[in-house]
This record gives sequence, C-alpha cells and structure tokens, in this order.
Amino acid sequence: MGTYAAIYVGILLQCPQVLTFAANTNVELDWVVKHADGRTLPKIMEIEDAAYPNRDLRPMMQAASAPPDILVYYGEDDGPTQRYGDYVRDLPIVRCFPLAGVGHDVARHLFRAGEISALLSTLVGSAPQTGPA
Repeated sequence: MGTYAAIYVGILLQCPQVLTFAANTNVELDWVVKHADGRTLPKIMEIEDAAYPNRDLRPMMQAASAPPDILVYYGEDDGPTQRYGDYVRDLPIVRCFPLAGVGHDVARHLFRAGEISALLSTLVGSAPQTGPA
C-alpha cells in the first residue's frame, strides 16, 4: 500500500517522478476482489470504512495538472501486481517495467541484481529512465 501513497502524494506535490515497486493503483474494494489476491484484500478491508479519497488512482493520474513521470516496476510472475501495472499502462505519464522471473519482491530483486543504486541515482539526477539493463 506504500506505492499507492507514493503515487497519490507524488501527484499532489507535483513531484517530477515517482518510483514504485509492485504498485497498488486501485484500492476500490470491488476492483481488488476481482483482480488482486489475498495479500491486498485484508489491507483494503481495514480502510474500507475510512474516508480514503481517490481509491482508484487512474482518474487522478489523468486529471493531474502537473503530473509526475510514474515508473512502475513489477514482477511478471506476480499476477496481481502485473494487473495493477496493466491497469494504468496506457496512460502517458506511466512507464511500466515488467521484470521476467520476478514475483512480488521487485525491490529485493533489483537490489540483488545491483540495479537499485543506478535506478535511484537516475531519479535523483533527473536523467531519463530507460529501465533495467
């Protein structure tokens, strides 16, 4: 759920880029029940009664006046997070980077592959991001 917050706050603060690993892009209960899995559902149930604006981030992404460049990294072996990425893939502010042979532990994979430092340096330096090597 931290990736949902990163995208949400990144849009509100008009950040130039938002980096996400296995992003939750829609936390509407009906959508999660249909497309996600058991990992996400208990978290969604906890917030279902709370005042939680913009549960579906897609309209917010589309309406942003100064939208960030949103980088969505997800493992191809993790169906739910792949569906979250696919849900926003067609938006011009989103760039998806599916990682073959990776599950939900995207950040750990990038760290172990020695790619996380270069990725973070790219973000800090505001250089164009091309994805993992």
